Amino acid sequence: MAIKIVIMSYKELTTIIQQLNYRPPAGVTIQIVDALMDEALLAAKSIEEKGEADVFVSAGANLATLGPHLTLPIVGIEVTGFDFLTALSKARRYSRIAFVTFRKKITYIDSILGVLAVKVRQIIYHDIKELDELLDDLAKQNITTVIGSSLVSVKPYPPSKHLLAMR
Repeated sequence: MAIKIVIMSYKELTTIIQQLNYRPPAGVTIQIVDALMDEALLAAKSIEEKGEADVFVSAGANLATLGPHLTLPIVGIEVTGFDFLTALSKARRYSRIAFVTFRKKITYIDSILGVLAVKVRQIIYHDIKELDELLDDLAKQNITTVIGSSLVSVKPYPPSKHLLAMR
């Protein structure tokens, strides 16, 4: 029996996944759907209804959007401290850093920042409209670097500013 895995992703994560050139073992198929939130939910429901998936994989806003509405299992890709530290190591060369997350703060960030003596403003958003407004506000405050998910990293941000996706 074949196992059908569907990854519900968005641009930055999709690109990373495709760069892996992973070839699943015989009997396993992996489909990547590049869609965001409501669009991802419509696609996932259609895939589920057609029996084209056994399990979904997703992260961030897509994970939060899909989870309550699907009957099939969904595996979450979570941001780790290592992801944050990797992005922060790139961002340290810039000043005025914001860390933007979907719906909830990452609790361990403040303790990590205390050890590293780096000042980062942590902000949450709840939907795309709020994210657009948040990024505009950060630009007005001269926050020069924003660390966040793939959704955050593909949003328009003023030239000479820096958007870094956690990988």
